[in-house]
Amino acid sequence: MMNKYALGTIVGSALIGFFRSKIGSSIRLGLRKQRRTHSLISFRSRSAYPENLSNSIEAALDRYLINKPDFKAYIYDEWREDVEDYRIQIKLEYLCNDKTVTDNDIWTDVEDESGRLHDFLLDSVFSPLNIYLENSYVEYEPLRQKDVAYNVDTGEDYSVSEYKTPKLRTR
Repeated sequence: MMNKYALGTIVGSALIGFFRSKIGSSIRLGLRKQRRTHSLISFRSRSAYPENLSNSIEAALDRYLINKPDFKAYIYDEWREDVEDYRIQIKLEYLCNDKTVTDNDIWTDVEDESGRLHDFLLDSVFSPLNIYLENSYVEYEPLRQKDVAYNVDTGEDYSVSEYKTPKLRTR
């Protein structure tokens, strides 16, 4: 026959194991390759742009990118006094999580979309406002790749919350 201390140890260990299995997250994580690149579409002018030009460009970008979830656009504008010109840059970022897409396909998509967006902005924003451009051009950045953790059940990217320093004293 088993004594009461041995039985208490077995039951206690089982209870600890049961409760510890219920503590923590039940999220299942996976790892996938994420490829990212971007292009810069630049417009330069020696004359000052109208004040609402950024708003016009944002509205045009929203119309253009509405059905393109892999692309995001950011607008930067600046007046450079040293050369007395005004520059607007649109960073068109492309994010690819699909393993079946080749690097060449990504480059083709980015080049095609950047060229179409450049022409779209010229036709829908700059020409109607009669803005004279010194030049405009498109630059491409190299393709970067990194591993990204994602939730296997939902497919969403997983990001770790910011680490907080414990309030315990360290010695």
